[in-house]
Amino acid sequence: PTPATFDELWTRRRPVVIDGKPILTFGPEDLLLVLSVQLAKDCRSWKQRLMQICDAAELIRTSPDLDWEFVLQRARVIGGMRILLLELRLANELLDAALPERVHRIVYDDRVVRTLAEEVRARLFPPHAGPGKALPIGTGIPISREDSWFHLRVRERVPDKLRYLCQLAQSRVSTLVTPTYRDRSFLPLPEPLGLL
Repeated sequence: PTPATFDELWTRRRPVVIDGKPILTFGPEDLLLVLSVQLAKDCRSWKQRLMQICDAAELIRTSPDLDWEFVLQRARVIGGMRILLLELRLANELLDAALPERVHRIVYDDRVVRTLAEEVRARLFPPHAGPGKALPIGTGIPISREDSWFHLRVRERVPDKLRYLCQLAQSRVSTLVTPTYRDRSFLPLPEPLGLL
């Protein structure tokens, strides 16, 4: 899901000072949604990192005036509520990110989010890596059907799930029917029949 159009994001931008110079960036509400979407995307491909959860926890800590109602409403509108709740649960459980009582209740009432958070924690801290140790970057499990299952569960709206399944099917069919160099070498066709 996309948190907003570029124009909307641009109107809510905020300056941050880096090396004494102001740089425009996302407002904290939009940034929290962007971080959540990025984490969910990386979880689908087994590339999640603790640093991503740290970023969200630090954003929450340094933004005491965060407009939680806006964040929750925006997440509902874009179909990313479960994605947001997953990020918030991990930030709260792993890094003690303080959540307002109402937000805390919403986060912990979703059973699917609980299951997803347990899976992400197990990926970040697998039993064979030793206590409190994460696997080195790049040693994750390759993309598999389970990753697609994760993506389907992190999305709450049926149309979003169907759109993803259609894209996945289209990608798989395209891979099967697109000729490779070996195919073209095995059966060379005249240029007018190249579409075949």
